[in-house]
Parts: sequence; C-alpha cells; structure tokens
Amino acid sequence: LPKHMSPERYARIAITAMTRTPKLLECTPASVMKCLLDCSASGLEPDNRRAHLIPYGEECTLIISYMGLIELIRRCAAK
Repeated sequence: LPKHMSPERYARIAITAMTRTPKLLECTPASVMKCLLDCSASGLEPDNRRAHLIPYGEECTLIISYMGLIELIRRCAAK
C-alpha cells in the first residue's frame, strides 16, 4: 500500500465496498482480490468516487473514474 493508506483503513474500505454492492459477493474471490490489488497498486481507494468495483457476472472489474485519473495525473505531475 502507498504511504498515505494504512492496511486497516484499506480493509475497512474494501469491506464497505462489499456491503454496498452485494453482487460482489457472487464474484470469484480471485477477481475481487485482483481488483483490490490493482486499486492499491495505483494508490486509489475503491470508494465509488475515484475507483469502482463492478461485478460482471462472476468477475469483478475495476473501473477508475475521471476523478481517479485526475488524482493519478496530479500525483505524477507533482513528482
């Protein structure tokens, strides 16, 4: 995880995403974990503002919103 995220906070956000979208529980655990790992690798939280976990059948898909893309661009430009 990036420095600005603690493991406890990220776990709470992931659990909240699962409770807000119960269809995610029908997705394969591997696809959900892949999306959570991709999200954490980019430094975003799956909070339905900057990144969304979307269930498509039995697969979970990570969708980064325009706000998430702007945040990534700002971080990249600041370095």
